[in-house]
Amino acid sequence: MIFLNRNVFFLALVFCSILQTKAQKSVQLVGQANSGIKEAPEAESIKGSQFLDDKFVNGKIGNLNKAFRYNIFKDQVEYLENGQALVLIPSVENSPIVFRDNSILVQKTFPWKGGTATGYVFQLYEKDNVGVYMKKSKKFMPAVKAVSTLERDMAASYSDGSDTYFIQINNDDLKEISLTKKKFVELFPDKKDEINAVKSSNKLDLQSLKQVVDVVAK
Repeated sequence: MIFLNRNVFFLALVFCSILQTKAQKSVQLVGQANSGIKEAPEAESIKGSQFLDDKFVNGKIGNLNKAFRYNIFKDQVEYLENGQALVLIPSVENSPIVFRDNSILVQKTFPWKGGTATGYVFQLYEKDNVGVYMKKSKKFMPAVKAVSTLERDMAASYSDGSDTYFIQINNDDLKEISLTKKKFVELFPDKKDEINAVKSSNKLDLQSLKQVVDVVAK
């Protein structure tokens, strides 16, 4: 009987150890080595940045805290692991990422350039059945050599592109929108009076956007 109890106790310890190992693995990030923008010698001379912020900033996925930075140009998230920058493998488990300033980066599929794309968007506001998201972009201009003594060489550069906005209603596909009262009235005609009652110009800032979403959300 004592021998049986010892066996049961041993099996219980093994089972608990397996569960603990699985639990630990479930919160481990999966990444691959990345050297950032310095992938070629000439990258040193490129003006501007591919990143939202060149510095790594604190954030979390679930209850896992790491230092992250978002490469807008490549649409990649990097994180620090033992001093090394790794690229986060996009997955449901690795989203959303909540940064220390409370900005939220999520993986979504959205309409893009006549088709669809899956990538990172910022969640501007979400309530009940309505979510509004923003896709940031970067433009790259290659270096231009002067062709006469009256001109000068132009260094390659990265610059901010235009932001694109999307709305998701009832977990349907994301639709591109403009952040205006007029557009929300088109989407929610039965809420026209309430939308127009929000004190704002036709173009919505973040605060008035939240008020409009509060009105149209069920």
